[in-house]
Amino acid sequence: MTDRMPHPHGERSPDGTVHAPRRRGREVLAWTVAAIALVAALVAGGVALYALGKVHAGNNQTAGPSGHQSGSPETPGGTLPPSVSTDGTVQPTLSPRQLDPKAKFTEAYQQQQLTLGPSASSSTHIDLDEPRVAVTEGSDLYSYRYGTATFTLENGSTGSIAKDAGVSPNDCVNAIRTSPIETSVPINESLVLCIATSVSNALVQGITQKIVVFQVRSIGQDGSVTISVSAWNVPR
Repeated sequence: MTDRMPHPHGERSPDGTVHAPRRRGREVLAWTVAAIALVAALVAGGVALYALGKVHAGNNQTAGPSGHQSGSPETPGGTLPPSVSTDGTVQPTLSPRQLDPKAKFTEAYQQQQLTLGPSASSSTHIDLDEPRVAVTEGSDLYSYRYGTATFTLENGSTGSIAKDAGVSPNDCVNAIRTSPIETSVPINESLVLCIATSVSNALVQGITQKIVVFQVRSIGQDGSVTISVSAWNVPR
Protein backbone atom coordinates (compact mmCIF):
# COMPACT_ATOMS: atom_id res chain seq x y z
CA MET A 1 0.00 0.00 0.00
CA THR A 2 1.33 3.36 -0.97
CA ASP A 3 0.73 6.53 1.00
CA ARG A 4 -1.11 9.28 -0.90
CA MET A 5 0.27 12.73 -0.36
CA PRO A 6 -2.48 15.39 0.11
CA HIS A 7 -2.89 17.66 -2.83
CA PRO A 8 -1.96 21.26 -1.89
CA HIS A 9 -5.34 22.62 -3.21
CA GLY A 10 -7.63 19.87 -1.94
CA GLU A 11 -8.27 16.17 -2.07
CA ARG A 12 -7.92 14.09 -5.23
CA SER A 13 -10.66 11.62 -6.07
CA PRO A 14 -9.97 8.16 -7.53
CA ASP A 15 -10.45 9.56 -11.05
CA GLY A 16 -7.82 12.20 -10.43
CA THR A 17 -10.17 15.22 -9.83
CA VAL A 18 -9.10 17.60 -7.13
CA HIS A 19 -11.83 18.72 -4.68
CA ALA A 20 -11.65 21.78 -2.41
CA PRO A 21 -11.54 21.05 1.31
CA ARG A 22 -14.88 20.88 3.06
CA ARG A 23 -13.79 23.51 5.58
CA ARG A 24 -13.38 26.12 2.87
CA GLY A 25 -16.89 25.40 1.62
CA ARG A 26 -18.31 26.01 5.06
CA GLU A 27 -16.45 29.34 5.30
CA VAL A 28 -17.83 30.46 1.94
CA LEU A 29 -21.35 29.57 3.05
CA ALA A 30 -20.95 31.47 6.32
CA TRP A 31 -19.71 34.61 4.51
CA THR A 32 -22.60 34.38 2.07
CA VAL A 33 -25.18 34.18 4.87
CA ALA A 34 -23.54 37.11 6.66
CA ALA A 35 -23.59 39.22 3.49
CA ILE A 36 -27.28 38.47 2.91
CA ALA A 37 -28.09 39.41 6.53
CA LEU A 38 -26.18 42.70 6.17
CA VAL A 39 -28.03 43.59 2.97
CA ALA A 40 -31.37 42.78 4.63
CA ALA A 41 -30.51 45.00 7.60
CA LEU A 42 -29.55 47.91 5.33
CA VAL A 43 -32.79 47.55 3.38
CA ALA A 44 -34.86 47.46 6.60
CA GLY A 45 -33.07 50.57 7.90
CA GLY A 46 -33.73 52.41 4.65
CA VAL A 47 -37.43 51.55 4.77
CA ALA A 48 -37.68 52.78 8.37
CA LEU A 49 -36.00 56.10 7.55
CA TYR A 50 -38.30 56.59 4.55
CA ALA A 51 -41.39 55.95 6.70
CA LEU A 52 -40.14 58.37 9.38
CA GLY A 53 -39.59 61.04 6.73
CA LYS A 54 -43.16 60.61 5.46
CA VAL A 55 -44.60 60.98 8.97
CA HIS A 56 -42.53 64.14 9.60
CA ALA A 57 -43.65 65.64 6.31
CA GLY A 58 -47.26 64.91 7.14
CA ASN A 59 -46.95 66.70 10.49
CA ASN A 60 -45.49 69.77 8.82
CA GLN A 61 -48.38 69.92 6.39
CA THR A 62 -51.03 69.81 9.15
CA ALA A 63 -49.37 72.45 11.32
CA GLY A 64 -50.32 76.12 10.90
CA PRO A 65 -47.86 79.03 10.76
CA SER A 66 -48.00 79.44 14.53
CA GLY A 67 -47.27 75.76 15.18
CA HIS A 68 -50.85 74.78 15.96
CA GLN A 69 -52.47 71.88 14.19
CA SER A 70 -54.72 73.12 11.40
CA GLY A 71 -57.55 71.06 12.81
CA SER A 72 -57.27 72.41 16.36
CA PRO A 73 -60.41 74.04 17.77
CA GLU A 74 -59.19 77.63 17.72
CA THR A 75 -61.83 80.33 17.47
CA PRO A 76 -61.50 83.42 15.24
CA GLY A 77 -59.56 86.37 16.56
CA GLY A 78 -57.18 84.26 18.66
CA THR A 79 -59.61 83.77 21.52
CA LEU A 80 -59.43 80.89 23.96
CA PRO A 81 -60.94 77.50 23.06
CA PRO A 82 -64.16 76.40 24.79
CA SER A 83 -63.78 75.15 28.36
CA VAL A 84 -65.89 72.93 30.59
CA SER A 85 -67.09 74.24 33.96
CA THR A 86 -67.33 72.16 37.12
CA ASP A 87 -70.96 71.23 36.40
CA GLY A 88 -70.00 69.88 32.96
CA THR A 89 -71.45 72.82 31.00
CA VAL A 90 -69.40 73.86 28.00
CA GLN A 91 -68.48 77.54 28.21
CA PRO A 92 -67.99 78.94 24.68
CA THR A 93 -65.68 81.86 24.04
CA LEU A 94 -66.82 85.08 22.43
CA SER A 95 -64.65 87.97 21.36
CA PRO A 96 -66.12 91.44 20.70
CA ARG A 97 -65.86 90.74 16.97
CA GLN A 98 -68.10 87.71 17.46
CA LEU A 99 -70.76 89.49 19.53
CA ASP A 100 -73.99 89.92 17.61
CA PRO A 101 -75.60 93.38 17.87
CA LYS A 102 -78.95 91.70 17.12
CA ALA A 103 -78.63 89.11 19.89
CA LYS A 104 -81.11 88.90 22.77
CA PHE A 105 -79.29 89.97 25.94
CA THR A 106 -80.76 89.14 29.37
CA GLU A 107 -80.40 91.34 32.44
CA ALA A 108 -77.62 90.44 34.87
CA TYR A 109 -78.01 93.40 37.26
CA GLN A 110 -79.34 96.98 37.03
CA GLN A 111 -78.32 100.33 38.52
CA GLN A 112 -75.68 99.01 40.89
CA GLN A 113 -73.70 101.78 42.61
CA LEU A 114 -69.94 101.66 42.99
CA THR A 115 -67.81 104.14 44.91
CA LEU A 116 -64.13 104.78 44.37
CA GLY A 117 -62.47 106.28 47.42
CA PRO A 118 -60.59 109.58 47.55
CA SER A 119 -58.00 110.14 44.88
CA ALA A 120 -55.31 109.71 47.54
CA SER A 121 -56.10 106.00 47.35
CA SER A 122 -54.40 106.09 43.96
CA SER A 123 -55.46 103.11 41.83
CA THR A 124 -58.35 100.68 41.93
CA HIS A 125 -59.19 97.53 39.98
CA ILE A 126 -62.89 97.03 39.20
CA ASP A 127 -64.68 93.76 38.35
CA LEU A 128 -67.82 94.46 36.32
CA ASP A 129 -69.11 90.88 36.26
CA GLU A 130 -70.34 91.11 39.89
CA PRO A 131 -69.78 94.22 40.12
CA ARG A 132 -67.09 94.84 42.73
CA VAL A 133 -64.42 97.43 43.58
CA ALA A 134 -60.82 96.92 44.73
CA VAL A 135 -60.38 93.37 43.45
CA THR A 136 -57.02 91.65 43.24
CA GLU A 137 -57.88 89.50 40.22
CA GLY A 138 -60.56 89.17 37.56
CA SER A 139 -60.80 92.92 36.93
CA ASP A 140 -62.18 94.55 33.79
CA LEU A 141 -61.33 98.19 34.46
CA TYR A 142 -58.45 100.02 36.15
CA SER A 143 -58.82 103.45 37.77
CA TYR A 144 -55.68 105.59 38.13
CA ARG A 145 -56.11 108.91 39.97
CA TYR A 146 -52.76 110.60 40.34
CA GLY A 147 -52.58 113.73 38.21
CA THR A 148 -55.09 113.20 35.41
CA ALA A 149 -57.61 110.62 36.63
CA THR A 150 -58.29 107.91 34.04
CA PHE A 151 -60.02 104.59 33.43
CA THR A 152 -58.19 101.86 31.51
CA LEU A 153 -59.69 98.62 30.21
CA GLU A 154 -57.72 95.51 31.18
CA ASN A 155 -57.53 91.71 30.96
CA GLY A 156 -59.06 91.65 27.49
CA SER A 157 -62.18 93.68 28.24
CA THR A 158 -63.20 96.08 25.46
CA GLY A 159 -65.30 99.20 25.36
CA SER A 160 -66.51 102.33 23.68
CA ILE A 161 -67.59 105.80 24.81
CA ALA A 162 -71.40 106.09 24.77
CA LYS A 163 -73.51 109.20 24.24
CA ASP A 164 -75.80 108.62 27.24
CA ALA A 165 -76.73 106.08 29.91
CA GLY A 166 -79.90 105.07 28.05
CA VAL A 167 -77.92 103.11 25.46
CA SER A 168 -79.08 99.52 24.92
CA PRO A 169 -76.78 96.49 25.17
CA ASN A 170 -77.29 95.93 21.43
CA ASP A 171 -76.17 99.49 20.68
CA CYS A 172 -73.20 98.96 23.01
CA VAL A 173 -72.08 95.89 21.09
CA ASN A 174 -72.31 97.79 17.83
CA ALA A 175 -70.36 100.73 19.30
CA ILE A 176 -67.63 98.44 20.64
CA ARG A 177 -67.35 96.87 17.20
CA THR A 178 -67.19 100.14 15.26
CA SER A 179 -65.44 102.59 17.64
CA PRO A 180 -63.50 100.76 20.37
CA ILE A 181 -61.50 102.51 23.07
CA GLU A 182 -57.79 102.25 22.32
CA THR A 183 -56.30 104.39 25.13
CA SER A 184 -57.05 105.40 28.71
CA VAL A 185 -60.15 107.58 29.15
CA PRO A 186 -60.15 110.71 31.37
CA ILE A 187 -62.65 110.53 34.23
CA ASN A 188 -65.36 113.21 34.17
CA GLU A 189 -68.97 113.52 35.34
CA SER A 190 -70.39 113.16 31.84
CA LEU A 191 -68.57 109.91 31.08
CA VAL A 192 -70.60 106.90 29.97
CA LEU A 193 -68.87 103.73 28.76
CA CYS A 194 -70.08 100.60 27.02
CA ILE A 195 -67.92 97.69 28.16
CA ALA A 196 -67.73 94.03 27.14
CA THR A 197 -66.17 92.25 30.10
CA SER A 198 -63.14 89.99 29.84
CA VAL A 199 -63.79 86.70 28.05
CA SER A 200 -60.87 84.98 29.79
CA ASN A 201 -62.08 86.06 33.24
CA ALA A 202 -65.57 84.74 32.47
CA LEU A 203 -64.13 81.38 31.42
CA VAL A 204 -62.04 81.07 34.56
CA GLN A 205 -65.02 81.92 36.78
CA GLY A 206 -67.46 79.76 34.81
CA ILE A 207 -69.84 82.68 34.19
CA THR A 208 -71.22 84.51 31.17
CA GLN A 209 -69.51 87.47 29.60
CA LYS A 210 -71.34 90.75 30.28
CA ILE A 211 -72.22 93.88 28.33
CA VAL A 212 -72.06 96.79 30.79
CA VAL A 213 -73.27 100.40 30.72
CA PHE A 214 -70.88 102.25 33.03
CA GLN A 215 -71.85 105.80 34.06
CA VAL A 216 -69.92 108.28 36.23
CA ARG A 217 -72.59 109.97 38.42
CA SER A 218 -70.48 112.34 40.51
CA ILE A 219 -66.94 113.28 41.51
CA GLY A 220 -66.38 114.55 45.05
CA GLN A 221 -64.03 117.34 46.13
CA ASP A 222 -61.71 114.71 47.60
CA GLY A 223 -61.57 112.91 44.25
CA SER A 224 -63.98 110.12 45.18
CA VAL A 225 -66.07 108.86 42.27
CA THR A 226 -69.64 107.52 42.34
CA ILE A 227 -70.55 105.20 39.48
CA SER A 228 -73.75 103.50 38.31
CA VAL A 229 -73.47 100.22 36.38
CA SER A 230 -75.98 97.97 34.62
CA ALA A 231 -75.13 94.70 32.91
CA TRP A 232 -76.61 92.13 30.53
CA ASN A 233 -75.56 88.51 29.96
CA VAL A 234 -74.10 87.66 26.58
CA PRO A 235 -76.12 84.73 25.17
CA ARG A 236 -74.20 81.46 24.98
